[in-house]
Amino acid sequence: MRFFVFCAVALLLVASAPGSLRVEGTRFIDPAGQPFQWRGIAAFRLLDLIAHGGEADVAAYLDWAASRQLTVARVLSMAHHLFKLKPEDGVAALPRLLEMAAARKLHIEVVAFADTAEVPVDLDRHVRAIAEVVARSGNAVIEIANEPVHPTQIPEVHDADILRKLATAIPREIPISLGSVERGEGFAAGSYVTWHVPREHEPRGWGHVLAIADGAAFVQKWKKPVVSDEPIGAGFALIPGRRDNDPARFR
Repeated sequence: MRFFVFCAVALLLVASAPGSLRVEGTRFIDPAGQPFQWRGIAAFRLLDLIAHGGEADVAAYLDWAASRQLTVARVLSMAHHLFKLKPEDGVAALPRLLEMAAARKLHIEVVAFADTAEVPVDLDRHVRAIAEVVARSGNAVIEIANEPVHPTQIPEVHDADILRKLATAIPREIPISLGSVERGEGFAAGSYVTWHVPREHEPRGWGHVLAIADGAAFVQKWKKPVVSDEPIGAGFALIPGRRDNDPARFR
């Protein structure tokens, strides 16, 4: 689909209808008290599309995601490089996205901060605004920052202590991750952990699959759900470290 920026299936390393999820030990639990099966996909641009007249494309995409038995879509609430989305526009579009997702029994993982080095944002205000919308909807979780320690983020976002303080503004019943932990274990302080699995190619293209096994140690270490929420993307051609085209490896 022409609007799809990044196709990457996300895997919950531990083992419904939408509604408020809760964290219980190393699992997500759905409103019926059953383990929630996180089958996620990165769909970064959905809020941007709603904000800029592309709601029909969003509906088509969510229909497809639901038809493939996915349960979570990960979106950016602000951006500069992949597309242009102001924080206030992302927040304004969020209620509609959550409504559309709920109608298809999908949850949304809302990423609060991306490209903060290029897009001015009041960190505390933005987190509070997202939390307010999510608290009303029930079918979303929050990741404070996408790759916190990245050149596209301001120094404050690199600091796990600052992100932990920002997270205190979010109601406790909303599952939160501070951001991916591969460049700092301090980011594991949320109620669940996100991790960007290394996208190794070797041996013979299976490196990024084998690397997922390392997540089991993270589950045991932090005693929380661990989500690989930005693995290698799918593509028509194999691009080592960026795209894989073998369905067997994804399976």
